[in-house]
Amino acid sequence: MKKINFNSLMLLALAIMGLTFTSCDDDPVPGCTDPDGDSYSELNTEDDGSCTYFGLFEGDYSGTFACEGALAALFSSADATLSKVADPNTISFLVMSSTLPSAVPVGGTLTDKTTISLNQFLPGVPLNIIPDGNGGVVMGTQFDITVTGTLVRQDNGDLVGPLTFDLKEIAVNSQVPGTIPDLNDTCVYTAQKQ
Repeated sequence: MKKINFNSLMLLALAIMGLTFTSCDDDPVPGCTDPDGDSYSELNTEDDGSCTYFGLFEGDYSGTFACEGALAALFSSADATLSKVADPNTISFLVMSSTLPSAVPVGGTLTDKTTISLNQFLPGVPLNIIPDGNGGVVMGTQFDITVTGTLVRQDNGDLVGPLTFDLKEIAVNSQVPGTIPDLNDTCVYTAQKQ
């Protein structure tokens, strides 16, 4: 029978103790470490850039416009429902207003946990904004609309920011003679989360 060397036995004992006292808890756990993030876990110890913030923005909003120029008399309010889409940095706005015959989808990009960036071209949007001369409006005038700007989430959940609108008429109801000049304006949109 072979004898076990004392030094070999001590080395084996130290190796076993080293494995026993080495903890997996010392290894970093990658994930979202921001408590505001949708996928936050207090178990995550190393930020891997995977945080998303849709939960801070999703929901229904009641909004008003403060326009400085051509659109001041035409746009006063628009409500929106914000929801996430498949792209991890994109959020969808479904915009509803008395000047729109139906809801219009607008896409935005979440640039960080407080900011939505908008830069969207909306072709052929029917707007009911052209006066008919009898105190009403001409229905069905279509515009190509470009919307750009940023909305910043406030501490109370509201969204506020300047939006620039460029409207170009593409179809006019036959009741309106001539064409409508391009309309451009920057409006501050303030939307209260409901």
